[in-house]
Amino acid sequence: MNLGYLMIPRTSTNGAPLRDTGRAEMARTLGMSEFYAIAPKDPAEDTQTCTTSPEHANALCTLPELPEHPMPKVVAIDGKRQSACETGAANNLAVPSVTPEQVTTNVHLHQATFSVSWLNKSDLARHWAAHVSGSTHAGLRARPEAWRVARTILVCSDTARAEAAVKSEDSPCRAYYRKMAEPGTDLDALIDDCVLYGSLDTVQDRLREILDATGPFGTLTLVDHAWPDESLAQQSLVSLTSALAPMKLRSRTAT
Repeated sequence: MNLGYLMIPRTSTNGAPLRDTGRAEMARTLGMSEFYAIAPKDPAEDTQTCTTSPEHANALCTLPELPEHPMPKVVAIDGKRQSACETGAANNLAVPSVTPEQVTTNVHLHQATFSVSWLNKSDLARHWAAHVSGSTHAGLRARPEAWRVARTILVCSDTARAEAAVKSEDSPCRAYYRKMAEPGTDLDALIDDCVLYGSLDTVQDRLREILDATGPFGTLTLVDHAWPDESLAQQSLVSLTSALAPMKLRSRTAT
């Protein structure tokens, strides 16, 4: 299992994206191997909505290095530096998907599936079933390594502190899920279903539950937010990257 990183950019009062906090570079230093930038289908397309909600982009493209732009770019995959971005190349595209039907379409186009971060375990299991079914009908081998699963993760030994960070009214995570969710959704329940927060043991147990429900996948993508508590965000990133070796070993063995 690879580790990916996707930053949800902060925005100014007029909606323009602000500079990244620097955690993308920190994630690269800690060994995360995959980063993303929006790849619009048409250069003339208005991408303002996608810029503030990258999981709603038409596609996420791999690019050669970390940019000045607040959206991180791919610097390497499996330790191999990327020398160029070919936005038309299917193997450089990961397509954010909400429904199983979108997954099936991506498989037929030979594009990697990126399961968005607000899906619960049952939804993710349906994504894998759609990947297998789509691959079978297309005469392809179902490849877990072509599947990216996105999750917001916040590791903190103080569970109350972690819960406040993800659920408080001024939380960027709560604001993001409010935008992504259907009207009338219980946001607290959605966050509990989809956001992995709390002690390291708790987060690892939740990850194992996902693997038990879905089977192995190629990349676990951390969806990071502009947490007001920068110290908490940095400590969480260090804890997460240093503790996932057993999870990666288990996933690799399963494939």
